[in-house]
Amino acid sequence: MSPVRVLASALAMAAVSLRPAVALEVLSQSFEVIDRVYTVDLEVRLQAPREAVWAVLTDYDRLGELNPAVVDSRVERPPAGSPEVLTVIRGCVLFFCSSVVRVESMQESAPARIVAITDPGRSDLRQGRSDWRLIDEDGATRLELQVAMEPDFWVPPLLGRRALRRSLIGGTLDLLEAVEHRAAGMDAGS
Repeated sequence: MSPVRVLASALAMAAVSLRPAVALEVLSQSFEVIDRVYTVDLEVRLQAPREAVWAVLTDYDRLGELNPAVVDSRVERPPAGSPEVLTVIRGCVLFFCSSVVRVESMQESAPARIVAITDPGRSDLRQGRSDWRLIDEDGATRLELQVAMEPDFWVPPLLGRRALRRSLIGGTLDLLEAVEHRAAGMDAGS
């Protein structure tokens, strides 16, 4: 099975996971493809404090708990510099399953910004960058996310692009609902 189907299937699996209703508010979203580079821009409001959202987003070893498609997630800390995070996303269509590997260098400015830069030599992406900005809004968090990625595998022109659009936006919103749920629970426990 192609990595596109793996990614689409994995993110779709995450979208059907059952969780209590949350108050995630989508403020804006866009998707674009230019020269094989897929870009997603999302702006959402999470009903949880910024510090709790930050804590959940930077708990890289537990990403699989937020997204069932993530079968492996671990921090690899080089001797000096930013932490590197390896994630493996697994997805299936019928009986055919495959994995997509991504290794990213995380540049953190706590508790306001995370920039993740993909290492193409160790990933199934030719390039990738995610920019997460967290803005405090009186106990809630406005999150601005910009993602750009170029797969290192063939994406079918029409159906593949539609599947990736649906997966990238839907899967990311599903992930953010899980982040909001966990972060709100952390805040309630304090």
